[in-house]
Amino acid sequence: MRLACRCVILLLFTLLVNGCSSKYPKIEEVRPLPDDFNCRVAVLPFIDQSEYPQGARLFYKVFSAELSAAGFQVVHEGDVQDMYRQLKIYRNQDPTDEQLRIIGKRVDSDILIGGDILRLYERKDAGQVETEATFVLYIFDAKTGQFTWGTYHKRRGKDYNKLLHFGTINSVIGLIEIMFQEVVELWFEQGMNTCSKE
Repeated sequence: MRLACRCVILLLFTLLVNGCSSKYPKIEEVRPLPDDFNCRVAVLPFIDQSEYPQGARLFYKVFSAELSAAGFQVVHEGDVQDMYRQLKIYRNQDPTDEQLRIIGKRVDSDILIGGDILRLYERKDAGQVETEATFVLYIFDAKTGQFTWGTYHKRRGKDYNKLLHFGTINSVIGLIEIMFQEVVELWFEQGMNTCSKE
């Protein structure tokens, strides 16, 4: 996705976040998902703006695991990395629409999912651990390379103590696991085909 498009999407979410209640995650549906979506997805490398050590790698692993647990068939990470190498796309670079179409065709996926890590934070303070994560996920139609859905999510570990009575989340891994579960649940509520593990 081109930088200008990403900036517009981030601006949209910023306006939504500042103008609405604090209910997260938030979704922006620009186009419908492909009609023939078969639950096979390719996860693109995340672009990390958080400066958290190995943040993009951590997000990729946790998100792929959550998608698999929800019944999605996730394209092997090595296949996506091979495509990035062949197309000479750097890890912190956005693929073009044409490159997205090529990746989708070669890995036989109907949708591609990428994202920006805006904030990822874990700090010990006075015997307690503070955690926080903010990210945007982008869903692309692999046949056209066009952006379809965007999802913005933002949480602190201590939010769950108030919201769901789980207690404070003391690690970024635990925090983003729950956040990704919330995102997938929202996607299904918004009409994404529920994927089963048959």
